[in-house]
Amino acid sequence: MKYQGLLLSATILFVFAGCRFGESAKIEANVNQEVELIQTPTPATTPEKKADFKPKIQTANSAFSKTDFANFTFELPQNWRNEETKITLESGKRPMSKDKIGMMLREVKYGELTGDNSEEAIVILGIITGGMTNLNAVYIFTLANNQPKLLWNFETGDRGDGGLKDVYADNNDLIIELYGKDRYVFRQKETLKVEEEYDFDVCCPINFTKTHYKFNGRDFTIKGKWESLTLPEMLNLNAR
Repeated sequence: MKYQGLLLSATILFVFAGCRFGESAKIEANVNQEVELIQTPTPATTPEKKADFKPKIQTANSAFSKTDFANFTFELPQNWRNEETKITLESGKRPMSKDKIGMMLREVKYGELTGDNSEEAIVILGIITGGMTNLNAVYIFTLANNQPKLLWNFETGDRGDGGLKDVYADNNDLIIELYGKDRYVFRQKETLKVEEEYDFDVCCPINFTKTHYKFNGRDFTIKGKWESLTLPEMLNLNAR
């Protein structure tokens, strides 16, 4: 009987301890569950939206102020023509598609180029390729009956390979600056001559060519000799 009493007491103690242990485990599980529910998940980072490119557009001092070159139809340069000869921009762009090149308005500036004391428009369009190519088309417009009339358009090369550095009016001359040595525009295409005296990547030219053009009443022709100039910042970079 003594042993039976001890056995019964041990059994009761074991059951009581087990109940206490089970109850503690439940409480701990509930606490852990509550802690997990309180944890706030880390918010996913939202990719930064790339800002839309905005063209540089000068203010016109003539009837050109009524012309919206961001919503305008342009003739394509000869070498860019396939099945289409013209391209229409809407809000400054014509998206690229499988069978059509994309183009965007880069810049519009004004200056006197024909000697009639009225300003002409210089419009620069860039081609959209989806890659690193930086091809441009330049259009020179005058006014006829207060409407834009195309005088000349031409294309430029890619970056250091005859790429467009700048184009502007200066004292009735049209100044065209192209990256590369001895590069000038002939008709609607830049020359293919590339000076090989220096070794440089297409991305990093150390020279540019500055050429003056004069309007003769019908065409823009080269005035004098073009200048091949250096880009000091690129020479310094290549010397490092």
